[in-house]
Amino acid sequence: MRRCNNMLKIDLHIHSIASGHAFNTVYELAKAAQEKGLEMIGITDHGPAILGGPKKPYFYVTNRVPRKIFGVEVLMGCEANILDNNGLLDLPKELLSTQTIVFAGLHKLTSYTGKSIEYNTQSILGAMKSPYVHAISHPCDMYYFPVDIEKIVKKASEYDIALEINCSRLTRFAHSKEVIEQTKTMIKQAHKHDVKMLISTDAHIASEIGDDSIIDRLNMREIIPKDNILNLSTQAVKKFLDKKNKAKPKFKYYSD
Repeated sequence: MRRCNNMLKIDLHIHSIASGHAFNTVYELAKAAQEKGLEMIGITDHGPAILGGPKKPYFYVTNRVPRKIFGVEVLMGCEANILDNNGLLDLPKELLSTQTIVFAGLHKLTSYTGKSIEYNTQSILGAMKSPYVHAISHPCDMYYFPVDIEKIVKKASEYDIALEINCSRLTRFAHSKEVIEQTKTMIKQAHKHDVKMLISTDAHIASEIGDDSIIDRLNMREIIPKDNILNLSTQAVKKFLDKKNKAKPKFKYYSD
């Protein structure tokens, strides 16, 4: 299948059926990625705190998944749930340390109860301190979790954390001026502070993989500086992850 113009070649935020509210297996997702011309995908299932999410044992064995399926590079990781304003995550350090890529984010259907901008901001800032976190998922979700995005961008620069432009959230809240303006502010501030960003689909079904056409529908493409987008080349992604992963504390591997 020929690659579409509005198609990422690297999509690092994808959910499999293990997340409890997604629809495809890892092999089905990799096959869809291959058919769409993607080079690399990240399978980042939710941590166990979300309703219906996978239990901890699932993350014990993610390293058994082949690193290449149907010719597509597959990074196995997680989207950990932030649980409080200290940045507590719902997977222990021993498991986080074994994941190739870790997103951290605020989600409904968990025990998280933050409502204020200050509380939500502190929750994300706390999560950024974790040496196991590579990226913050959908930090511009003003509809559910308003934050001070400028504080988050500055702290992301300090901790070398990538920030996500989430196509799923942009599609869902395309009507929300607050979400759109917050996203534009994050993009401008990330460029100012030299913070890396990821454009991700947050796909929950194979048909969504790689589709970033919402960026064009919202006329945002021209304001996104390519130098700040991490997932434009597999080499850049690997370099970023390798640097972070080499610095994180290691634990003795354990499995079932």
